[in-house]
Amino acid sequence: MLNRVYLITGSLVALSAYAIFAWLDHRALSAADAAAAIANPESVDWLSIEDDPERLIEISWMPLPRYPNGLEGAYGEVVLEKRFNVDIQPILLDKPGYPQRKPLMFAAGDIPDIVWDGNPSDVQKDIYHGCIRPIPIDLIKKYAPNYFKLISDFAPMGWLYADYAGENWGLPVIWADGGLPTPGVWRKDWLEAVGIEKEPETLAEFEEAFRRFAFDDPDGNGKNDTYGLTNTTIGWHLMFSEFFGAYGVLPFDWVERDGSIVWGGITSEAKEVLALLQRWNAEGVLDPEWITDGLGEKRRLKEKLMNGRVGYAYGMAVFNEFDTSSPKSLVSVLEGLNPEAVAVPAKLPVGPDGQRGVRNWGRASNTYVAGPGVVAEPLKLIRTLKMMEYQVGNGMDVYLESMYGKRGTHWDYANGNPSEGITRLAPFVEERSFQQKVLSVWTTEHPVYHEKSHAAAESAFNEKFRNPKHCLFNAIGRPEMVPSAQLYLEDLRAWQMNVYTEIIRGNFPIEYFDEFAEEWLLRGGAEMTEEAQGVMLRKNEIFASLGIENEEGGQR
Repeated sequence: MLNRVYLITGSLVALSAYAIFAWLDHRALSAADAAAAIANPESVDWLSIEDDPERLIEISWMPLPRYPNGLEGAYGEVVLEKRFNVDIQPILLDKPGYPQRKPLMFAAGDIPDIVWDGNPSDVQKDIYHGCIRPIPIDLIKKYAPNYFKLISDFAPMGWLYADYAGENWGLPVIWADGGLPTPGVWRKDWLEAVGIEKEPETLAEFEEAFRRFAFDDPDGNGKNDTYGLTNTTIGWHLMFSEFFGAYGVLPFDWVERDGSIVWGGITSEAKEVLALLQRWNAEGVLDPEWITDGLGEKRRLKEKLMNGRVGYAYGMAVFNEFDTSSPKSLVSVLEGLNPEAVAVPAKLPVGPDGQRGVRNWGRASNTYVAGPGVVAEPLKLIRTLKMMEYQVGNGMDVYLESMYGKRGTHWDYANGNPSEGITRLAPFVEERSFQQKVLSVWTTEHPVYHEKSHAAAESAFNEKFRNPKHCLFNAIGRPEMVPSAQLYLEDLRAWQMNVYTEIIRGNFPIEYFDEFAEEWLLRGGAEMTEEAQGVMLRKNEIFASLGIENEEGGQR
């Protein structure tokens, strides 16, 4: 077995992404040749090919990027190799190196048989440059019927992510928790200290609580050193999401209005939310450091809640933060800092028209694509589909082995009780060891089995505080689904975040929003909107052709 582990060192680090893609563009097909290659791919009569299980098949595989010192021969890989008579040659990249090394490999013609693509835009680039080959839906149905049904039932948007020019080009992956919203967290002891007995539920009640946190000395130290809330500009998808959700809008996504697609960030509802946030900022309710908060995956939001600077923080109401058995959880650390402090999950605020919700990515996660090698040797793809089918279509025990390794060696049920969920065993408790020595090159979560592997307490927490009905999804799955997004989206998004920030801070009047909305359309937004309308129609066509009636995970 061959193991190719690529590290990003020395001068390669200095090579910009622009230079890498310029090199790739230089070697890529011309626009005309690319269109011809897409319209007339190499002919393979897939359904006439019969597998020979006795024949050893080599498959080069670039999985989800994990650690730079990944090891070949992980438990999950070996299980698949023995069961399906394959020799998997893993190409193991670390997360920072993946976006640099992958284009270099592809430009040099070193394209693995199976490749992880993180976003739909990556799939589109690989198609345009002639690097990957279609994967017929009928072939998936033949060799992986349970896998096909799993995606169609729980993450149908994945088929849109893999679609191009009327063909399927990929194998979608599920993120089970993508169908769950993540509300914020209150300091309940602060609510009680300022005379609020009922947990805030409406937007007006949220605002009143924030105002009292800022001005009524909730920590009782006699100082004017507290604020109602903080947020972040670190991630566009996190920015005041629950307050935009109270108006039924996603400011950085495509939303549907009366059968048409519009950009949520230029709607009248977005303007109303910005006016509200501007007022909160002017009144001193909003922590002035909100612009830089959110570093380290909400680490600073959590710290400010625990350290008594704010009484509410967004997006932390997950079971791990309320698990009293974990010394690192929010409630455990908070109790250690202040035994009288109490944190509780918040409800998502209800807006003036009765709406509530928070942005969610959905269950359709990433996509695996197939390089030219599967055309030269079709059994590479057929065996791959059989492996995928095996992991999701053979019951709970096989699924758990695929996800966690061997019971008793790599994991077990906590206290031997399935109702207490999965716990990893030493030395595989440490994430690096687990990902190096246990995980397979391919896994996709199965929402039903995933839920069953949770502790009963976690399932109960999710049922009580994370209602899937409160998820708000992009109407076409991802913002970058439109072709011209690669030309406009990144710049427009950065500009929008800057404009929103300046409006909230009061440096721009709220009336500037109308000018911004007009200019957004002129700077490429109108072109993207027209394309987004076409993508929505294509989504409807795909769903109809596959017999899919439900929307992206959670919208069922």
